[in-house]
Amino acid sequence: MFNISRKINLPSFESPVLRAKQFDDKIRAYVAENPRASVVSLTAGLDATFYRVDNGSIHWYDLDLPPAIEVREQLLPEPDRVTYIAKSLLDPSWCDDIEHTEEGIFIMAGGVLPFFEESEIKKFFSMLADNFPRSEIVFDAPLKLDDDFGAWFDMYPKEQQDEMRAVWCEALKDWWENAPQDQRDEVYDIITTLKTSVKPKGKE
Repeated sequence: MFNISRKINLPSFESPVLRAKQFDDKIRAYVAENPRASVVSLTAGLDATFYRVDNGSIHWYDLDLPPAIEVREQLLPEPDRVTYIAKSLLDPSWCDDIEHTEEGIFIMAGGVLPFFEESEIKKFFSMLADNFPRSEIVFDAPLKLDDDFGAWFDMYPKEQQDEMRAVWCEALKDWWENAPQDQRDEVYDIITTLKTSVKPKGKE
């Protein structure tokens, strides 16, 4: 049965790190039960999830528009068991490009669905249900309270707030430990800048 229950609600400013951590966990859990599954990353861009979750036997598909795939091919050439698909996620023909579906199929759509109209999203999910009836998908859905994180956070019981903080901190820690040195240096420079006191204009 097509499973669309794996949805993650995230406030926008923390989404990139926390979303990556939660998506990785969902994929690893699915792959643990389906070690030869096919995983599809929609609007992949330069996403590197495959390198974090690869178990040595999954089949991976990175889908994005032709200009994005062209850049990806230059910077991240296709490794073994990875296929790049240069199509829109609304183009149903990409479904025919996915192979090995008998071993399970998992679809990830991070940070993309909010850019489409409701009618397009409904059409998209209908397309998935028709082509991959036993697949699972994980996606994020931004909240209307994104502009007011305090209100969003206060919606949850204190125990859940503490758990969310812990997950966020763990995700940041994992990123920091595995991030390239140049990215860590950039973050350090930003933090240093924020900590530097600036005198108000007209004050010496």
